[in-house]
Amino acid sequence: SDSTDRSTTGPYGHLRYWEADMKRVIHICIVVAWTLLSSTLHAATRILVFPFEAANNVPRWEWLSHGLAAEIELRLLRISSVDVALYPEYVSAAKANRIARSHRVDAFVHGEYRVEGGFVEVTREVVNFSNPDMPRSFDGRAPFENLLTSIDNLCSSLPVATGARLLRAERGLLDHPSTINTKGFESYAEGL
Repeated sequence: SDSTDRSTTGPYGHLRYWEADMKRVIHICIVVAWTLLSSTLHAATRILVFPFEAANNVPRWEWLSHGLAAEIELRLLRISSVDVALYPEYVSAAKANRIARSHRVDAFVHGEYRVEGGFVEVTREVVNFSNPDMPRSFDGRAPFENLLTSIDNLCSSLPVATGARLLRAERGLLDHPSTINTKGFESYAEGL
Protein backbone atom coordinates (compact mmCIF):
# COMPACT_ATOMS: atom_id res chain seq x y z
CA SER A 1 0.00 0.00 0.00
CA ASP A 2 1.15 3.55 -0.79
CA SER A 3 2.07 5.47 2.36
CA THR A 4 2.26 8.89 0.60
CA ASP A 5 -0.24 11.38 1.94
CA ARG A 6 -2.21 12.60 -1.11
CA SER A 7 -3.42 15.75 0.69
CA THR A 8 0.13 17.24 0.54
CA THR A 9 1.26 15.84 -2.80
CA GLY A 10 -1.95 15.99 -4.78
CA PRO A 11 -3.36 13.35 -7.08
CA TYR A 12 -0.43 13.63 -9.54
CA GLY A 13 2.52 13.16 -7.22
CA HIS A 14 4.63 16.27 -6.59
CA LEU A 15 2.49 18.71 -8.61
CA ARG A 16 1.66 20.88 -5.59
CA TYR A 17 5.36 21.25 -4.77
CA TRP A 18 6.01 22.20 -8.39
CA GLU A 19 3.18 24.76 -8.27
CA ALA A 20 4.61 26.30 -5.11
CA ASP A 21 8.07 26.44 -6.67
CA MET A 22 6.67 28.12 -9.80
CA LYS A 23 4.83 30.68 -7.68
CA ARG A 24 8.12 31.48 -5.90
CA VAL A 25 9.97 31.79 -9.23
CA ILE A 26 7.27 34.06 -10.68
CA HIS A 27 7.29 36.18 -7.52
CA ILE A 28 11.09 36.54 -7.69
CA CYS A 29 10.88 37.47 -11.40
CA ILE A 30 8.27 40.13 -10.64
CA VAL A 31 10.39 41.59 -7.82
CA VAL A 32 13.52 41.64 -10.01
CA ALA A 33 11.64 43.19 -12.95
CA TRP A 34 10.08 45.86 -10.71
CA THR A 35 13.48 46.67 -9.18
CA LEU A 36 15.08 47.02 -12.61
CA LEU A 37 12.18 49.08 -13.95
CA SER A 38 12.09 51.44 -10.98
CA SER A 39 15.86 51.98 -11.08
CA THR A 40 15.60 52.75 -14.79
CA LEU A 41 12.75 55.21 -14.23
CA HIS A 42 14.73 57.00 -11.52
CA ALA A 43 18.08 57.00 -13.35
CA ALA A 44 19.64 60.43 -13.50
CA THR A 45 19.63 62.35 -16.74
CA ARG A 46 23.27 63.09 -17.52
CA ILE A 47 23.86 66.59 -18.93
CA LEU A 48 27.17 68.06 -20.07
CA VAL A 49 27.42 71.87 -20.09
CA PHE A 50 30.03 73.55 -22.27
CA PRO A 51 31.40 77.07 -21.75
CA PHE A 52 29.72 79.66 -23.97
CA GLU A 53 31.40 81.33 -26.92
CA ALA A 54 31.71 85.11 -27.10
CA ALA A 55 29.96 86.28 -30.29
CA ASN A 56 31.75 89.63 -29.99
CA ASN A 57 35.05 90.33 -28.29
CA VAL A 58 34.47 92.43 -25.18
CA PRO A 59 37.36 91.63 -22.78
CA ARG A 60 35.49 93.02 -19.76
CA TRP A 61 32.90 90.25 -20.15
CA GLU A 62 35.11 87.25 -21.04
CA TRP A 63 34.25 85.66 -17.71
CA LEU A 64 30.73 85.04 -19.04
CA SER A 65 32.00 82.11 -21.11
CA HIS A 66 32.51 79.98 -18.01
CA GLY A 67 30.13 82.00 -15.85
CA LEU A 68 26.98 81.22 -17.83
CA ALA A 69 27.91 77.53 -17.97
CA ALA A 70 28.57 77.53 -14.22
CA GLU A 71 25.20 79.18 -13.55
CA ILE A 72 23.43 76.46 -15.55
CA GLU A 73 25.36 73.83 -13.59
CA LEU A 74 24.48 75.46 -10.25
CA ARG A 75 20.79 75.47 -11.15
CA LEU A 76 20.86 71.87 -12.37
CA LEU A 77 22.52 70.74 -9.14
CA ARG A 78 19.24 71.61 -7.39
CA ILE A 79 17.52 68.74 -9.23
CA SER A 80 17.94 65.22 -7.83
CA SER A 81 17.28 63.46 -11.14
CA VAL A 82 20.11 65.26 -12.98
CA ASP A 83 23.78 64.39 -13.06
CA VAL A 84 25.55 67.46 -14.47
CA ALA A 85 29.13 68.08 -15.53
CA LEU A 86 30.98 71.12 -16.86
CA TYR A 87 33.39 70.75 -19.74
CA PRO A 88 36.53 72.84 -19.07
CA GLU A 89 36.84 74.67 -22.39
CA TYR A 90 34.78 76.06 -25.23
CA VAL A 91 34.56 73.84 -28.32
CA SER A 92 32.73 74.14 -31.65
CA ALA A 93 29.23 72.70 -31.99
CA ALA A 94 30.43 69.75 -34.10
CA LYS A 95 33.19 68.93 -31.63
CA ALA A 96 30.77 69.34 -28.70
CA ASN A 97 28.56 66.65 -30.21
CA ARG A 98 31.48 64.18 -30.44
CA ILE A 99 32.75 65.01 -26.95
CA ALA A 100 29.28 64.67 -25.42
CA ARG A 101 28.77 61.29 -27.07
CA SER A 102 32.16 60.11 -25.79
CA HIS A 103 31.13 61.17 -22.26
CA ARG A 104 27.93 59.10 -22.68
CA VAL A 105 25.60 61.86 -21.59
CA ASP A 106 21.90 62.11 -22.39
CA ALA A 107 22.09 65.74 -23.47
CA PHE A 108 24.41 68.71 -23.68
CA VAL A 109 24.14 72.51 -23.57
CA HIS A 110 26.20 74.65 -25.91
CA GLY A 111 25.83 78.33 -26.75
CA GLU A 112 27.13 81.82 -27.28
CA TYR A 113 26.66 85.24 -25.76
CA ARG A 114 26.84 88.78 -27.10
CA VAL A 115 27.41 91.91 -25.03
CA GLU A 116 25.79 95.00 -26.57
CA GLY A 117 24.42 98.29 -25.32
CA GLY A 118 24.17 97.39 -21.65
CA PHE A 119 22.62 93.98 -22.31
CA VAL A 120 23.76 90.38 -22.47
CA GLU A 121 22.09 88.33 -25.19
CA VAL A 122 22.43 84.59 -24.97
CA THR A 123 21.67 82.00 -27.61
CA ARG A 124 22.07 78.38 -26.69
CA GLU A 125 21.29 74.97 -27.96
CA VAL A 126 20.30 71.86 -26.05
CA VAL A 127 20.96 68.58 -27.81
CA ASN A 128 19.10 65.56 -26.47
CA PHE A 129 20.54 62.31 -27.86
CA SER A 130 17.56 60.13 -26.93
CA ASN A 131 15.00 62.49 -28.44
CA PRO A 132 16.49 64.76 -31.10
CA ASP A 133 13.06 66.27 -31.89
CA MET A 134 12.91 68.07 -28.54
CA PRO A 135 13.19 71.89 -28.51
CA ARG A 136 16.75 72.86 -29.21
CA SER A 137 17.36 76.62 -29.34
CA PHE A 138 16.69 79.13 -26.61
CA ASP A 139 17.33 82.87 -26.53
CA GLY A 140 17.52 85.26 -23.65
CA ARG A 141 18.38 88.87 -23.01
CA ALA A 142 18.99 90.74 -19.77
CA PRO A 143 20.60 93.99 -18.59
CA PHE A 144 24.09 93.77 -17.06
CA GLU A 145 22.82 94.36 -13.55
CA ASN A 146 20.61 91.26 -13.80
CA LEU A 147 22.46 89.26 -16.43
CA LEU A 148 21.86 85.80 -14.95
CA THR A 149 18.20 86.10 -15.85
CA SER A 150 19.30 85.89 -19.51
CA ILE A 151 19.36 82.10 -19.12
CA ASP A 152 16.07 81.74 -17.22
CA ASN A 153 14.23 80.59 -20.36
CA LEU A 154 16.84 77.93 -21.05
CA CYS A 155 17.05 76.68 -17.47
CA SER A 156 13.30 76.42 -16.96
CA SER A 157 13.05 74.50 -20.26
CA LEU A 158 15.86 72.04 -19.51
CA PRO A 159 13.66 69.27 -18.06
CA VAL A 160 11.55 69.18 -21.22
CA ALA A 161 14.52 69.56 -23.58
CA THR A 162 16.61 66.88 -21.86
CA GLY A 163 13.91 64.49 -20.69
CA ALA A 164 14.84 64.97 -17.01
CA ARG A 165 12.07 64.21 -14.54
CA LEU A 166 11.40 66.67 -11.74
CA LEU A 167 9.93 65.83 -8.38
CA ARG A 168 6.96 67.99 -7.45
CA ALA A 169 9.08 69.84 -4.86
CA GLU A 170 11.71 70.61 -7.52
CA ARG A 171 9.39 72.42 -9.91
CA GLY A 172 10.44 76.04 -10.20
CA LEU A 173 13.95 75.49 -8.82
CA LEU A 174 15.49 76.07 -12.25
CA ASP A 175 13.63 79.34 -12.84
CA HIS A 176 15.69 81.55 -10.55
CA PRO A 177 19.37 82.57 -10.62
CA SER A 178 21.72 81.14 -8.01
CA THR A 179 22.39 84.71 -6.84
CA ILE A 180 21.20 88.25 -7.50
CA ASN A 181 24.66 89.62 -6.74
CA THR A 182 26.14 89.97 -10.25
CA LYS A 183 29.44 91.38 -8.95
CA GLY A 184 29.87 88.47 -6.54
CA PHE A 185 29.03 85.98 -9.26
CA GLU A 186 31.54 87.67 -11.58
CA SER A 187 34.26 87.16 -8.95
CA TYR A 188 33.22 83.53 -8.59
CA ALA A 189 33.20 82.95 -12.36
CA GLU A 190 36.56 84.62 -12.89
CA GLY A 191 38.02 82.08 -10.48
CA LEU A 192 36.79 79.12 -12.50
